[in-house]
Amino acid sequence: MVVAIVAVLATLALPSMQQMLRRHQVRVVAEDLLADLQWARAEAVRHGMSVAMHFDEPATGWQIFLSPDDACASVAGQVALRTYRLPSSVVLPSVSPAHFCFDPQDTMTKKMGRVYVRPLGGTESDPANRALCQGLAGRIRIEAGATCQE
Repeated sequence: MVVAIVAVLATLALPSMQQMLRRHQVRVVAEDLLADLQWARAEAVRHGMSVAMHFDEPATGWQIFLSPDDACASVAGQVALRTYRLPSSVVLPSVSPAHFCFDPQDTMTKKMGRVYVRPLGGTESDPANRALCQGLAGRIRIEAGATCQE
């Protein structure tokens, strides 16, 4: 009898546990991405040269490189300072542009736009979604959902 009650309660709790795990995985990736963007910016200042963050195609992760030509356009032959691989349960459905460039004067050379993080199989309306948004002053923040509030 007690085993049956525990089994029923576990069955009822499982969907909410899965949702909690999905939200946690997306939040961790969004926080890791934000931390790497901040780290790339600091590395550009520290090294006195541009630093590029390139996203893989399809977006399965990202790599951060020193960019000696200060253009960040090509990192062919460069050794990655840092590499991040997405867990298989999380996707970056759209990254535009496919790379970001930080110059040694502590700025991003062009507006970041938005990066979305969502669970694999999630939709635009999934409550687990996170958006990385850049404000007018250049500060990058994480927002819940799939849109950036300007």
